[in-house]
Amino acid sequence: MIDSKYGKRFKQLRLQKNFSLDNASIGITSKSSLYYWEKGQRNMPFDKVVAMLNRMRIPSEELYFGLNDEYRYMIEISDAYLENDKQKLKHLAIISLKQLRESSQDKNLLIKAAISCNFLKYSTNELLFSPKNLANLEELLSEIKEWNFEDIFNFGNTLSLLPNKRIFGLAKLLIRVYLENKPKNYFKWEHAALNTIFNASVILIMNDCKYSGKLISELKLLKIDDIFAFEKIRLTFISELVNYSETTDDTEIINHFFPIIEYLGFADLSMEMKKAFVKVKKIVEERTKKNKII
Repeated sequence: MIDSKYGKRFKQLRLQKNFSLDNASIGITSKSSLYYWEKGQRNMPFDKVVAMLNRMRIPSEELYFGLNDEYRYMIEISDAYLENDKQKLKHLAIISLKQLRESSQDKNLLIKAAISCNFLKYSTNELLFSPKNLANLEELLSEIKEWNFEDIFNFGNTLSLLPNKRIFGLAKLLIRVYLENKPKNYFKWEHAALNTIFNASVILIMNDCKYSGKLISELKLLKIDDIFAFEKIRLTFISELVNYSETTDDTEIINHFFPIIEYLGFADLSMEMKKAFVKVKKIVEERTKKNKII
């Protein structure tokens, strides 16, 4: 992890938990490496950071959301999205874009603006994010190498803004990292990675048959443990969406899939998937009508 702000944030969390440098680092990294990382003078591998956070029983997202008021801001966006408050989503997007114009080189503000505009576009199809901002966002995402929690978070929450080819390329890279180099026993990392991959699949199913087919082929390579029940359900949901988009027959998903999910008590998950299905259905119906006219 290169950015010095994370080492400083880690130190805050470590002191809050009353862990010494020795107790936090022993058996994972050297005391001196941790000391210099916290001072912003050295890098720290992502797997070692997560291992130390796990030792201190600190959720990995605390390292990121404790910075720059990002957690509070994301709660505002999430609440507005879940309440379907389109006016609030637009208000948040306008504010974040104004902040970005005032500090155009600030990468944190670029991500903040992109996330707010992403949720606005997904909810209303209104695009406030400029082509110049999009180019900067694509450049930032193209620099991803480690696929740490922050990288997954940024990609997963800007999907509606990205070109289909870029979505496919980044999702494919994330799948490869998941298959080949995923950190072992890092439940939250796996959860975030899988859900971002699935969300990318839904976006491509709605937007581009060619790239969605390619990504579905990559998805079939995933072997998901039973501990990730929600993720396995979402993988089945992706298959149902693909089947519907190819056949326009919604009998299976309406009469069987959703009732089973609700019977199992996953009401929130069912609601989330129903929202996605309504959007996919509308797009498929419009596409079918257009093809008939042609």
